[in-house]
Amino acid sequence: MSFELNKKNALSKIDKSKKGSIDARIKDIIDLINSLDDYYTTSSCSGRILVLEPADKKNKVKWLFVTHDTVSLEEVKKALEHAVDAWLKKESAIFHIACKTRDAADKLLNLVRSAGFKRAGIISPKKNLIEVIGTDQLAVPLTKNK
Repeated sequence: MSFELNKKNALSKIDKSKKGSIDARIKDIIDLINSLDDYYTTSSCSGRILVLEPADKKNKVKWLFVTHDTVSLEEVKKALEHAVDAWLKKESAIFHIACKTRDAADKLLNLVRSAGFKRAGIISPKKNLIEVIGTDQLAVPLTKNK
């Protein structure tokens, strides 16, 4: 299948993320990337803050609170009302971008690295798919004394 057809198909699909839509804070950059002939986004997140209860298996983790915006102490406290052990996490922005050619991928990687993204690389050489991740992450255990 051609890059152009893959791009058309990817951009016409329904958003399957838990949120169900592109984060407003990155919509302009997503629209810009997708307007370029040599690129399109396959997934993205502007970064999020969440409170979760851990589990032995990833699909059993319980999300108590999630936002893509700023959060107040009161919101975190409310999320913890019925939790015993939980984690407060701040996850950074992440972008997956399909590139038409290896040269286009290299060009974009040089651009994002010069913009300060230290974690960027090709994750699928066959598909020229790159991943760009911010470095601002935090994970803090929260435990209630009962």
